[in-house]
Amino acid sequence: VTRHYAHEPPLDVERLSESRQVPPEMIDKVLSALIETNVVRSTSDQPPAYVLAVPPEETRVVDTLLALRRYQPPGSKRVDPREDSLIAKLREKIDESLEGVFADMSLKDFATGNANADPAAAEPASFDRA
Repeated sequence: VTRHYAHEPPLDVERLSESRQVPPEMIDKVLSALIETNVVRSTSDQPPAYVLAVPPEETRVVDTLLALRRYQPPGSKRVDPREDSLIAKLREKIDESLEGVFADMSLKDFATGNANADPAAAEPASFDRA
């Protein structure tokens, strides 16, 4: 997000790995989740670089977190919350807490430390595929 506002070019996996000091395999996993939930998209560059799919001022932090919480990697198995009401209640409480903590804070607000921004500035983002 800060690179976006600094008008710096997006990073590829290798540069993200170096800048975050995280193995490229972990970066790939995180990017897969972010792409699958339509938070991030890849560029046509070779190698691909990664940018936000929705402008940061239009994306609420909570929408991003909830999209990632609901993401299920292909082939993974989760306990079906309908089968375990305790897990369903716990997930509901976590989601409510995220809503309370981040309210209408946009990714821009979060990245720039502007936690007291106007709540009306960030509309709920839709990460659904069109």
